[in-house]
Amino acid sequence: LKILEFGFTSLPEELLFNDTEDLPHLNLPLPPRRPPLSRNAYLAPEQVNGSRPEGSSDLFALGVILYELLIGEFLFLGTDVQELYQQIQQRELPSVETMRPGINRGLASIISSLLQKDPAKRYPSAEFLLEDLRRIRTGESIHRLSFQPKDSAFSRRSFFRRFVGDHEH
Repeated sequence: LKILEFGFTSLPEELLFNDTEDLPHLNLPLPPRRPPLSRNAYLAPEQVNGSRPEGSSDLFALGVILYELLIGEFLFLGTDVQELYQQIQQRELPSVETMRPGINRGLASIISSLLQKDPAKRYPSAEFLLEDLRRIRTGESIHRLSFQPKDSAFSRRSFFRRFVGDHEH
């Protein structure tokens, strides 16, 4: 699956289905809904404040998408753009573990990091994210993410774990 664009202000008529009987092979737990206010619902808090988007802004958008896929509903819904922006900047999100009990704790930590309001606390690049996703795929338990948020102390132990390798299992 490749997600290329969030720019639909509304879905084309042929993509909407009003009667799920037309699609008997789909088991939809929730009725289909129109998307929120276009791509604005996927802006990072710093973009809403007028800052230039960076890689961590895209990672925030990815976090929103993953959260929405896991809970089955849109994350930021506003009746207008101002309300939407206020939600993006201020809304405290329930943890994915609360919304989806039984989820892999490592995946929940990853999504939590992606959705941090402060870009310094998010993944600094997709490389670190990919590293943690690979760790989950191989069955490794993730107690710590593969990066240290910028405001966290960088200990000697975390330095060796990051650059020499983690031999604790």
